[in-house]
Amino acid sequence: MFVALTTALPSWHSALLLVPAVAAITAAVVGVIASLAIVFIAHIALSARAGGPICSPVDLVALALAAACAVALFRFKAGVIPVIAAAAITGALLRWAGWAC
Repeated sequence: MFVALTTALPSWHSALLLVPAVAAITAAVVGVIASLAIVFIAHIALSARAGGPICSPVDLVALALAAACAVALFRFKAGVIPVIAAAAITGALLRWAGWAC
């Protein structure tokens, strides 16, 4: 429903009371997504286990994989679903090989 409201926004010139409400809802949704992104990056950056040959308090393998995904998404304009699938497969292979914590 929210997407339907935002796509119909340009046709709401006469309903001036709805425009600020939809803008406020959009700002709240963007804030929640940004907050979740920060929490996920913090959980990726700080490894749950430290002490293996490659593991450290900062999980460098996970950060490198996240950076590679960001490059694929923003620089090469790859699709989100293929990048997520490739990251999942790569993470599983790295963990199976003992390179990921």
